[in-house]
Amino acid sequence: DATQFPSIRLPPKADTPTKPRYLKFDRILADVPCSGDGTMRKNANLWKDWNPGNALGLHQTQIRILVRALQLLKVGGRVVYSTCSMNPVENESVVASAIERCGGAENVGIVDNSDQLQGLKRVPGMRKWKIMDKSGRMWDSWEEVEKFANEENEGVIPGRVVQTMFPKVEGTECHDLPL
Repeated sequence: DATQFPSIRLPPKADTPTKPRYLKFDRILADVPCSGDGTMRKNANLWKDWNPGNALGLHQTQIRILVRALQLLKVGGRVVYSTCSMNPVENESVVASAIERCGGAENVGIVDNSDQLQGLKRVPGMRKWKIMDKSGRMWDSWEEVEKFANEENEGVIPGRVVQTMFPKVEGTECHDLPL
């Protein structure tokens, strides 16, 4: 389980024998479990099984895997976060939430590699999106979900929707990440 990848203790250094040391990695590829909705053109079976709940159920695990990867990284190292999804719930919101949990853009930077693989077509990450819950309701913001839960749904949040799925609100930490 990548969310619980163990910390590997190293032997102490001679000059600091009481200070614990742990293995840190230069590079980590976090190819996380995903809904696979980005492969629908080549994987026809996904069409019959797809539903909005697929991404909702994976979101928290994806964040936990990326956060764990960042914890295991050496200062100056690189993590590549990978999905075969086009859903911002599995991409932009996961990256922003993981960076936020790790102390923000002061601690974790996003590397611009647009000068590499110049034939690769790229587009900027999404800044706004809606969330569809398992019953097909569309939500514009977490505040809208909370209001519905408190006023109409006896305090119950609709199926697997969590705050980290929504775009970061302007003026908050990680809103302006170069996704």
